[in-house]
Amino acid sequence: MNDAELRRIVADHVRQLTADVLAEAERTTPGSGRGELQRSHHMDVDDSGPVIVGRVWNSAPYAIYVHEGRGPIRAKPGKALGPLPPPYPRFVRRVRGAAGQPWLVEALERAQPYPVRRRSS
Repeated sequence: MNDAELRRIVADHVRQLTADVLAEAERTTPGSGRGELQRSHHMDVDDSGPVIVGRVWNSAPYAIYVHEGRGPIRAKPGKALGPLPPPYPRFVRRVRGAAGQPWLVEALERAQPYPVRRRSS
């Protein structure tokens, strides 16, 4: 087996693992139904350099806030946040923070056999 054949085999393996992670991420996306967050997953495999890299990401503009969470939101002085959907009050001055739901990292951990090290914040 020469280097080109080995590289093709590894690239195919990375491509399959990346597709598995993508499928798991789409299946476990927070929320319900087929909303924008679930429809906005993408994958890419870059085998042009010395290292073969598979990537899965979400392009929804708010995906980072769902994945990583966010702190509390306060209205500017003299302003209010809203209108909010029922059963909440129509307008409020602040809302609590939301914990992250790291479905992409969890999909990576579940869909492939190799160890995953989470980055510290």
